[in-house]
Amino acid sequence: SKCRCSECPFSQDGKPIPEREVPAHEVKRPKLTIIGEYPRSNDTDKETAMDGMQGVFVRGALRRSGSGLTPGKVNVVNAIRCWAIHPSKPDLAKAARACSPRLNLPPGPKLAMGQHALYAAAREGEYGKKVGARLPGTDVWVTNSVLEMFAQPHYRTALAIHINHALAPDVPAPKVIIDDGPEMQAALKSLIGKEISVDIETAGTNPFHAPILCIGLGTPELVVSVPWHVGSDTKIACSHSTYMLVRRVLFKAKCLIAHNGAHDFSALESRGIPLASKRFDTFVAHGVV
Repeated sequence: SKCRCSECPFSQDGKPIPEREVPAHEVKRPKLTIIGEYPRSNDTDKETAMDGMQGVFVRGALRRSGSGLTPGKVNVVNAIRCWAIHPSKPDLAKAARACSPRLNLPPGPKLAMGQHALYAAAREGEYGKKVGARLPGTDVWVTNSVLEMFAQPHYRTALAIHINHALAPDVPAPKVIIDDGPEMQAALKSLIGKEISVDIETAGTNPFHAPILCIGLGTPELVVSVPWHVGSDTKIACSHSTYMLVRRVLFKAKCLIAHNGAHDFSALESRGIPLASKRFDTFVAHGVV
């Protein structure tokens, strides 16, 4: 199998435990290769990677992506071949390294779901800052693990979006600016009068009372995340110049696009921030479609 089983904490006497092995789901000329982290016990019932509950989630996301991909066009492989009972993080890392020689990933788009999947796909150990982006110079798009995805709202939609990113290797990731200062202010000026995606983070669910922690404004090419409040502090965290530019961007926008705009727009307007009249809510659009 080319695995270095003698180095794997999930092996027995330097060999895989047969009833815990879960082989890859491989097809000829795949349109996409999905790399998971490790199998669960219910995957062994179906005998191939992600055929258990993980597979239900992934197949649902494939359908939702609108890509036209079916399981017959997708390779699915786990970074770790065998499942273990309550594996620890250090043991998972050791197992991923021991299993990595077995992987012969085909050319074409790849979706690495999680830290160990990223290592398997590109021998890349740094994970956190790479989620939601493509590894430079590769065909590997990085997203959260299945378990991390389950912790997110609308997780199937989130994975569907990542699948489409993985299938579109020519789409560069936007430039992201998070530090207040001249560069952020110049970026905000460049956003005035454009169609703008808006996303805010609040310290609570009530849009009228929960402090706004940051305001994200962006286009496909540029994203600016403006610090707004620190914890329950009512003082605006960004400079006055940046604050005024945010107001101009939101008011002068050709269109404001948000997901769950009822929350974000209410939070902004209740604090006296004027908004452009033309708005689009993808949350509502998704419900209609």
